[in-house]
Amino acid sequence: MSQKKENKPCNQFEQGQGKQKIRQQSRNRQQQQRQSAKRRQEEQARQMRRLHPGCLPLTAGSCTLCARCTYPDRPCRYPTKRLSSMEAYGLFVSDICMRSGLAYNYGPRTMTYTSCVLYNKE
Repeated sequence: MSQKKENKPCNQFEQGQGKQKIRQQSRNRQQQQRQSAKRRQEEQARQMRRLHPGCLPLTAGSCTLCARCTYPDRPCRYPTKRLSSMEAYGLFVSDICMRSGLAYNYGPRTMTYTSCVLYNKE
C-alpha cells in the first residue's frame, strides 16, 4: 500500500485488505444514498474492530462519531472508537486502487467508497 513516510501507524501492520462499494446514483436521491452508504461502511468497520481488536479499519471520508468534533482544538474524546479515512493515514486511494487492479472512477453518477482494514498475522 502506498503511504506517506511520516505516518508511522500504518507501518506497524503487516497486511491489509481493501473493499469497494460501488453504487449508481439516482439524480433525486444522491445525498440520501451517500449518507446510507457511509453509515453501512462505518458499521462494517466498527464490526471489524469488535471482531479483531488489534486491526485498524480505515473508511472513506471523515469520522462522524460526534456531532461536533473536538479536533484540532482538543484531542479526540473517543480515540478508540473514532474511524479515520485512508487519506488521514497517508494512504493514496487512487494509487491503491491502481495497484490492486481496481478502478478509482466508475463514471458519471457513480458513487464509490473505498475502505480497508490493516492488521497483523495472528
